Amino acid sequence: MECFYAKGTLSTDKNSNEFISVNNFGFNRCVNQNLCIKRKKGRVDYQIIYIDKGYGQFLIKDRFIKIQSGSIVILQPGAENHYEFPADSLADYYWVHFTGFGVPGILKKLQLEGNMFEVGELFEFKKTFESMAKAVAIEDFTTDSYLASCMYMLLAKIAKRVHIPDNPLRKVLICMQNENINTLSNADYARMCGLSEYHFIRTFKKRIGMTPHQYLAKITVNKAMELLSTTDLNITEIAHALGFNDNLYFSRFFKKATGRSPKNFIKEYFQT
Repeated sequence: MECFYAKGTLSTDKNSNEFISVNNFGFNRCVNQNLCIKRKKGRVDYQIIYIDKGYGQFLIKDRFIKIQSGSIVILQPGAENHYEFPADSLADYYWVHFTGFGVPGILKKLQLEGNMFEVGELFEFKKTFESMAKAVAIEDFTTDSYLASCMYMLLAKIAKRVHIPDNPLRKVLICMQNENINTLSNADYARMCGLSEYHFIRTFKKRIGMTPHQYLAKITVNKAMELLSTTDLNITEIAHALGFNDNLYFSRFFKKATGRSPKNFIKEYFQT
């Protein structure tokens, strides 16, 4: 399991006199041991958690809810925190603790006052997160202001994904999460959006930051890694489950994306 704490592991639970401020942020990747966080009285700041892979179990309104990848959870100040990522979840999740006197107004304006939101594959979160990590690595007098601006932008991007149902790509993104890589063509996806194939590809790349093929490839690789590490299926069976008719082509595809063959991935995974 890989862990990262941008500002160290000491407590950063505090309020701020700033409009919005980031107390700490980090991630846990490839969770392979039981993780349980319990804070009966919660924290004084907010926490946002994005589940990129796997799942977690969260106590929300006095009951535990299993929350899958592609979801955002926002924990409120003073509310009990209790969430778990079981060893078999193999979860990747990112988190940010943030505060500031302007935060309640921001969340209200962006309609993010609830606890849980489905956003699908949110590359913007990880991209912004990486920018924040780079800023902390070369910390100077501008770092706190930069982190605050990133947090505000991140909340706006989440709200846009959650609350714009007329986004022509929303239906496509959901479909891509559930379809195999070779099931539908760009022309099929374009028809879902009511766009020409040319304008669909151009719109997709502008909004998502990559082509439809690249997006599907990333989803497929994540699914392949999960199947390779959590099931007894052999490589040929996994290839067919993901829509590949040729397991050799699947192996080349996987190696190009990860730098490792499926066999080497399995070997390295179970050695760690």
